[in-house]
Amino acid sequence: MDKQELKYLQNVQSFIDAQMQYLSQLKTEQLAEARAEGAQFSLDNPYGAVYGHAFDLQESIGKKMDTVNQCISTRYILEKMRSAPYFGRVDFQEDGYETEEIYVGLRTLMDSDTLFVHVYDWRTPVCSLFYTGETGRASYTAPMGLIEGEIQKIRQYQFKDGELAACWDADLRIDDTVLRNVLSGASSDRLKVIVCSIQREQNRCIRFDTKKSLAVFGPAGCGKTSIGMHRLAWLLYELRTSLISKDILLFTNNVAFLHYVSGVLPDLGEEEVRSCLFSSLLEQYLPEYTVTDYYELAEAVLEGNEYRTKTVNAVYDPDFLSYVDRCLDLMHCRFFDIRVFGEVALSAETMKKKYEAFSVNLSVHARLQLLLEWARDEIDDYFLINRLDLTSKLLEKHESHEPLQKLMENLKNSVLGNLEMMINSAVAQDTVPLYYRFFRAWCKDKKLADDLAHRMGNRLLNFEDAVMALYIAAKLGNCEQEDPPAHILLDEAQDYSVLQHKILRLLYPKAVFTLLADTNQALVPQLNTTSEAQLCEIYGASVMKLGKSYRATKQLSEFSKQFLDGADYDVFDREGQAPFVYHTDNLAGTAAEIAKNVPADYNSVCILTDTAATAARFYKEIKKYLPDCELVNTAYARMSSKVIIMPVTLSKGLEFDAVIIPHAEDLEKNRRVAYMMTTRALHELHLLYE
Repeated sequence: MDKQELKYLQNVQSFIDAQMQYLSQLKTEQLAEARAEGAQFSLDNPYGAVYGHAFDLQESIGKKMDTVNQCISTRYILEKMRSAPYFGRVDFQEDGYETEEIYVGLRTLMDSDTLFVHVYDWRTPVCSLFYTGETGRASYTAPMGLIEGEIQKIRQYQFKDGELAACWDADLRIDDTVLRNVLSGASSDRLKVIVCSIQREQNRCIRFDTKKSLAVFGPAGCGKTSIGMHRLAWLLYELRTSLISKDILLFTNNVAFLHYVSGVLPDLGEEEVRSCLFSSLLEQYLPEYTVTDYYELAEAVLEGNEYRTKTVNAVYDPDFLSYVDRCLDLMHCRFFDIRVFGEVALSAETMKKKYEAFSVNLSVHARLQLLLEWARDEIDDYFLINRLDLTSKLLEKHESHEPLQKLMENLKNSVLGNLEMMINSAVAQDTVPLYYRFFRAWCKDKKLADDLAHRMGNRLLNFEDAVMALYIAAKLGNCEQEDPPAHILLDEAQDYSVLQHKILRLLYPKAVFTLLADTNQALVPQLNTTSEAQLCEIYGASVMKLGKSYRATKQLSEFSKQFLDGADYDVFDREGQAPFVYHTDNLAGTAAEIAKNVPADYNSVCILTDTAATAARFYKEIKKYLPDCELVNTAYARMSSKVIIMPVTLSKGLEFDAVIIPHAEDLEKNRRVAYMMTTRALHELHLLYE
């Protein structure tokens, strides 16, 4: 082993030890001071305190607790780095300067006295050189501009229990050995940090322009979710003076996915970001209605339910959306004359013309607010111009000794109040009846409209109904946003309908989006977005495409590709076993036997079915053979057992050591479903034919 490397490791670990000791001491001191301040305050104020003094105490203790929390989070990262302080090194000679050895790790470790940097945070601009993977001429963009020079060496490291196990130079690219070791390990119930194995194309996505929306397209297993989460960590570093965790929103349809990605950002030294289910928007903006579940709808369509398929096709019809847009753009608001002492101060016709002059690109709500501002000025002018006449009428009407100025002020406030009330109620706030009106006028199948009316009477909406009603509300501008996010990560973007994407764009017009999608995983085309171009158009997003799948072994990946027409992506060269094939008259018993005999170091086995109903039936059958297995049949369930049974619709974004597919003879019936099912497996795929 290189003695120079061992010495450097010892120096870095000694520095980490000193930092951890300092943080522990600082934390103890801050806690002690906070307790002492609180105790002294109680002694000084036995009968209560002046508000200002109490506020000062609260502020002082708050600052100390912030320091304590910072000590805890920093020490957490240092503890992780103690066993593996860095994973890479780049020897870079900037033009005109001497060569610098840049060690790459989770967090920058800099001696504040000497300003020597032991380790650089992987997100720093200079560390992007490590992920280029090639020696020779190179450059990176720093805050002061473009830095050019030559990469003389790229080295990688592996540690075990805090000791250097191996290091090697990668002359042409980041060596596949690290990646192969990472991928060959057992699965986890949480997404892994991949900073030591980020590939060149992934790095470009992660470090993409902070001000532009980005759509990342790629096959199953190409690392889209990892890219998304690491991009958030990079954004928080790159924009650390203007962006904090609460400014970011993570959108998903699945609670299990939120659990799966939790912990990635803390492991990268950042706080968790906000998260939101699309169904939460329906609950927030349509609180008076009970809405059916997206997965219930997807299951119904996959099972061939003709009625639900008909309702979806009607509501999501692009022609109906165009009709709704035309109706909203030309919507006639209910305006009334504003009168003062019986005379028209501002006519409904004048307000209508002014309203219609505003751009139709603005929401109805925005146009109404502009109208209100304009109308207030008009009323101000009316009172100014007609002051003498109004004064005379006020004197005739009021015999009180109240000052005339006060009477005039009260009159004007009353008129302005009526004006504001009229304009704010010019469009109905409950958009569900408005949706029904549009649907009944457009839909040729009157039974569908009658059924919608019946559901509305029971305060019940199908998922597709609620989405259209929310779109109308968003288009009207009725959905006020408190503390809107600056950046939104939308995982499995293909699972959202075009209508849902338009809603998100309306609700968050100023946000920058990172979209992660594989249109081949759009299992229900009636409910999903299958066009990459359409998705990018909605968000004005730039495109980056990933061309390699890393998740499964070469044999499993090649097997999955057969279900796609014209699959044009590569697979990572990790050898493994081809899919196992079984012919059996006892599917449940065979599946249980397979699950019991997987390698001991496997953490997860998933029995995948085409629908939730099939999963429920199979669960009842297999329980007598495998009592510890768990049924995951809703978007809100969490996976706690080693062996689980779930429908394919809930497996988006997840991966398992071994996947078992009963009724494999049905795979050819829906090739999208087949592709989705078979790409969930990391190491083993078992196909059961009845």
